[in-house]
Amino acid sequence: MRLDLVTPAAADPVTLAEAKAHLRVEHAREDALIASAIKAATLHAQVFTRRQFVSALWTLRLDRFPCRELRLPVPPLRSVVQLSYRDPSG
Repeated sequence: MRLDLVTPAAADPVTLAEAKAHLRVEHAREDALIASAIKAATLHAQVFTRRQFVSALWTLRLDRFPCRELRLPVPPLRSVVQLSYRDPSG
């Protein structure tokens, strides 16, 4: 199984303004640090929960066709863009 991120999420689940309001920061001196912390926390939480918080485009390649069900490695699924199958003879 191979999972590739094709198009990352266009935005973070928490905006810089929301984080600054929560932290009670009113200046811009630490915006880069706060933005970096948002990205790190988002990545950590997504890996920990095994879920995608904001829409992104992924490609999943399997070594063989699943016998019973296809388990999605990064739920929730919004849509399937393409599904293709290549049998062993090509």
